[in-house]
Amino acid sequence: SQEEKIHLRDVLEQYLNHWKWFVLGVFLCFVIAFLYLRYTTPQYQASTTILVKDEKKGGMLSELSAFADMGLGSALKSNLDNEVEILRSRSLIESTVKKLELNISVFEKGRVNTIELYKEAPIEVHFTNVKPSFYTDGMKWEFIKLSPDTFELVSAIDEETPVLLTNKKEFRYGEVIPTINGGLIITKSIEKNQPKNLEDKSIFIVVTPFDKVVASYQRRLVVDPISKTSSVVSISLTDNILKSAEVFLDNLIQIYNDAAAADKNFISENTSKFIS
Repeated sequence: SQEEKIHLRDVLEQYLNHWKWFVLGVFLCFVIAFLYLRYTTPQYQASTTILVKDEKKGGMLSELSAFADMGLGSALKSNLDNEVEILRSRSLIESTVKKLELNISVFEKGRVNTIELYKEAPIEVHFTNVKPSFYTDGMKWEFIKLSPDTFELVSAIDEETPVLLTNKKEFRYGEVIPTINGGLIITKSIEKNQPKNLEDKSIFIVVTPFDKVVASYQRRLVVDPISKTSSVVSISLTDNILKSAEVFLDNLIQIYNDAAAADKNFISENTSKFIS
């Protein structure tokens, strides 16, 4: 017993002789954890549910099921699996991305990482009379504020052909700026929740190729039935901006419902013509 105590004390003394390295290791762990939490872009998940049309469970097209017994209207039948595929379909995501102009972004460049500002951006960016190349070409400018009413745009990528079709160096808010892909319009943001410390920040306008944006949303969108016996579907989206994900889901469902209503009206009109 006495020998065991002496042996244990010898072992502890060996470790205590290197206590500085243990303290340094703990300190480095805290520093790494702090930097990770400070500079890693957080990810949020927005989710919602929707009751989809399914004639087998009393959906919007259930009234057409009677025609199936007569050998009519079988092609018009819908089921839960079909509607789930429509909700995650590329065409529906494309319509949502195009409506919200999600291929246009405003970023703040920091010392370590670059952050998308979304509704906190000091400017709003839109394009008018866009050409097909608008959806395939990438564009990027640094936005430099010159005065309360004017600004400058400096290309942030190597351009073989100038994107801006003007030799002007100074632009005004609301002015239509000609580009090879359409008219660029920059206005002051009317959002009330803008941070006040963006005046001296580096602001960039980025236009991403449309297919790349759509593919990104396809990867992050999850659509699953809540259960096998229900017509309720869960839809979720992961994004680094929670509000952006919520707005995307709201518009996705709105476009889906509008299309479903249009389909129902089309079927009802053609059914009425057939019966009459």
